[in-house]
Amino acid sequence: MEAITLQLDKERHAKLTLGGMKAFQQKTGKSLLKGFNVADLDESDIIALVWSCLIWEDTTLTLEACGFMLDMEAVNSVTGAFTSMGSSPPNAESRPNGSTSGPSDGMTSNSVRATSGI
Repeated sequence: MEAITLQLDKERHAKLTLGGMKAFQQKTGKSLLKGFNVADLDESDIIALVWSCLIWEDTTLTLEACGFMLDMEAVNSVTGAFTSMGSSPPNAESRPNGSTSGPSDGMTSNSVRATSGI
C-alpha cells in the first residue's frame, strides 16, 4: 500500500491503516470498513479521516492541529485523492488476478498538493 503525499504544514504521507481506521471510529463512531462516500462526510469527519491517515507517520499529530492545517483548497485536494483511492470497503475491490477476497490496499500512488495557510 503506497501513501498519498500531501503538502500541508510540511510534506506528509497519508495511508489508511487498521490503526488509523480504529482511531477514526473512536473519534466519529463510524466504521471505515463499511465504506464511505466522501460527499456524505461533514467537516469533523473529513478532519478525522485525514488525521487518521496521517497518524501512522506522526503519532503526536492531534486532531485539532490537523484541522488547522486544512483549508478549503486542501480539503478539495484531499477529498479528491480519497475519492480516487476508493471509498468502498477494503475487501470489495477486485484484485489484478480477479479475486475479490482478502484486504484491498485501496490506495494508488498519488501525489496531492494541498496547501494551507499555516
